Amino acid sequence: MSSLIEVEVLLSTGARTIHRRLFQINSASSLNHLLQSAELKTFLAFHGFVIDQLKASCWGQKISLGHTLTSNDRIELCRELRVDPKVARRERFEKQGKRGAGLFSLAGKKKSAPNSNSDNLKPHN
Repeated sequence: MSSLIEVEVLLSTGARTIHRRLFQINSASSLNHLLQSAELKTFLAFHGFVIDQLKASCWGQKISLGHTLTSNDRIELCRELRVDPKVARRERFEKQGKRGAGLFSLAGKKKSAPNSNSDNLKPHN
């Protein structure tokens, strides 16, 4: 009889939204075994997803379905990107304009306070 290991599953359901759940599986299980388990399918269905909509990785590294899971692995299930990041950046830049974007933009910078010593620099009459 195989011993059980604990695997953490993170599910990204939206921008900056992550759901976390711990699963106990047999020690010789692959990613495919985990994905086919009724418990994981129920977890996904509760959040409105099916496996075909998601990409899997382990600790941020893409893995295959045959990847053997080990104790304390963190499996991330991520949805597809809805917008290409390059396109989004370009559209944001066009919306903000040249002066409103970038590291040295003028947008949001505070005007400096007048120098209180400037009166001392004026010539006295």
